[in-house]
Amino acid sequence: KALDSFKKSISDKPDYFEILPKSKKRTNFLKAIQALERNPKVTPLVFVPKKGRFDERASESYGWIFMAFAIGLSLFLLTVAFTEQDRSLYYSRQNDSDLTEDFFQFLIPGGDHFAASVLIDINLIVFLAMTVSGVNPFFPNISDLLEWGANSRLETTGGEWWRLLAYLFVNAGIKHLIFSLFGLGIAAILIEPYTGPVKFFSIYLISGVMGGIGSIYWNPNTISIGTTPALFGLFSAILGSIVSGKYIWKEKVGPILLLTIFIGANLAWNAIFGGDNAANISGLVTGMFLGLVLLSRVR
Repeated sequence: KALDSFKKSISDKPDYFEILPKSKKRTNFLKAIQALERNPKVTPLVFVPKKGRFDERASESYGWIFMAFAIGLSLFLLTVAFTEQDRSLYYSRQNDSDLTEDFFQFLIPGGDHFAASVLIDINLIVFLAMTVSGVNPFFPNISDLLEWGANSRLETTGGEWWRLLAYLFVNAGIKHLIFSLFGLGIAAILIEPYTGPVKFFSIYLISGVMGGIGSIYWNPNTISIGTTPALFGLFSAILGSIVSGKYIWKEKVGPILLLTIFIGANLAWNAIFGGDNAANISGLVTGMFLGLVLLSRVR
């Protein structure tokens, strides 16, 4: 049935082909492929024919993307508003009027968000450099992402080990960049004031590298990009310290809820739409371990 469906769709003269994410249809295609080749050496990529313009292929998903972003932002604001955090842990300012920071202040490294601001700036600089060089800012192709440092088993194990670090600063379009900056913004407010810049950098980079290693181990044909594995490492490190009683917030329910939702929503999204959960889970586990080791005492 899968082969018949594929033949029928090809006869309609598709405009382009798209990788099919994890789904029941993909499973059926893989079964059909295995029937033709009894012992495939690797799990093949499944491409499906599509009609319409390639550069408008994701236009229908924008509503869901921005709705998800709005929900996440709302949860974050509610958490900040209704949890009794020890604000002296976050801010070295002297009056309440300074507690509302302007967004652009996070672009300037300093204070309790030094490390997060550096990472935000690097992501922005790399994205701008990619765009200026001619990479499509909305729908970059795989070859462009690989040229700028995406992690892939073939290239990385072929000697380009620098990709295990570089991929953390490559974003697949502006909407991906927005989610990366949003995650780093959460980390700047909730995490770095507690860890300090050195431990923040250490957990972020080590979790990211281990996430890249997990990705190329489990996924022979997938490229990985973005901040998520490193952010998962930071968030799981904090969750571990909260559970162990080392995190000194007076109110722990809000942070646990926010970070758990962020992690769970990302894992669920990737499981449904075919993201790289091997990298994310590897970063998650690494961060939990580093949190128990590095965050043994409050700064």
